[in-house]
Amino acid sequence: MISHRLSLAAAVVATVALAAPALAQSNTGGNTDWSYSYSGIFGSGSGTAVDVNPIPGAWANTSPTSYWVGVTRSGSLPGGVGNNAPNVTYDFGTTFMGSGSGLVMTVWTDNFLTGYSFNGNFFAVSQAPSPGDFAQLVPRTFTLATTTGTNNLNLYFTGDGQTDAINVAFTATPEPASLALLATGLLGLGGVAVRRRRALES
Repeated sequence: MISHRLSLAAAVVATVALAAPALAQSNTGGNTDWSYSYSGIFGSGSGTAVDVNPIPGAWANTSPTSYWVGVTRSGSLPGGVGNNAPNVTYDFGTTFMGSGSGLVMTVWTDNFLTGYSFNGNFFAVSQAPSPGDFAQLVPRTFTLATTTGTNNLNLYFTGDGQTDAINVAFTATPEPASLALLATGLLGLGGVAVRRRRALES
């Protein structure tokens, strides 16, 4: 009986694994996969984004799933002021390999997300209420239709120069074929359970 239970458990794990596509990328502690450029009243610059550490208490603490990244470890630019004005415009970009499946992207920003471009297509977003996206109850959520091969993503937001940063996380969405495979597997497991019960009753 124990071997039947183990076989059933193994079949469930295998079925679920086949139905869950691997993530194209996740925002991890190194964050060397994000580049940035910025311009505004405190100057301009470009480079590789770094983790903001420690994160301000007003930001959602999403570690270890995703991390806040900025131009500096503090998230602030020299001379930056916390007046909640659009003093600086930021462009954070990354590339990743896709498989042609869907990808759900969640985004927090300090202060205001203004839009994003994905594989050359620009999408504007409505401005969050003051004091900004970081203070909302939930992050922005977008669905990306990835292509097979290299995908290009840029996120645009404004900040006031003090504790400006962005937090991005990705979740794969199962393809219809994967969902069908999962359903078929679960139906098959249901049939096994019924046959086992009948065998035990007779």
